[in-house]
Amino acid sequence: KALLRPGHFVFEDVVIEGLTADAAPFLKADRIMVSVPWWAMFRRQLIIEVEMDGWESTIESFPGNKDSVPKLRPRPREPGPKWFDTTTVEHVWGRDGHFRFIDHAQPWNVTFDKMAMNFVWAPSLDRYVATVNVRGGEINILAYETMRLDTAAARMTFDGSLLRVEGLDLLADGMRTHASGVINLDQWPVQDFDIESAFDTAPLKEIFFFGEVT
Repeated sequence: KALLRPGHFVFEDVVIEGLTADAAPFLKADRIMVSVPWWAMFRRQLIIEVEMDGWESTIESFPGNKDSVPKLRPRPREPGPKWFDTTTVEHVWGRDGHFRFIDHAQPWNVTFDKMAMNFVWAPSLDRYVATVNVRGGEINILAYETMRLDTAAARMTFDGSLLRVEGLDLLADGMRTHASGVINLDQWPVQDFDIESAFDTAPLKEIFFFGEVT
């Protein structure tokens, strides 16, 4: 940890472990910069800005609705005077990322490469909004051949415990998909999506009927 100048900190080689010591870490990052603008403190506001470079995240899901996402909850506030009237994470920017989701129950997994993530507080909406852009990756379903993922992009808003996916566009090997829906974060994996897809049968035959296509 290094103090660059008042209100600016850098954390290097950050690791948040998974469920066990042998499991893939929930998060690894080469560098995380945290900024706390000092001028806001004079107005009794705590504003936090985060930028993350060279990061990797893995989420694993297991039978029985168990997953590897850390249960991050704020500590109960101790009695006494408050230092700040409001605390706001103004933005989290993630660049040069790599994300993997592994469902051990189904099983299937998806890997996103060259992932950029922006998570921003929108005062006009009184909620957080986020965008995700991916360039490359792969999807594996059961024992079928690997499906190449070309691009993915999503726009989302956080409405309390509901994550509203307002647009998810995915271009993969033999498939183009647009989806929108809602994920209940308090009742994961409860979710409701409308999905529209167009398929190219030739590459999909190679994936799901490899060795049988004539």
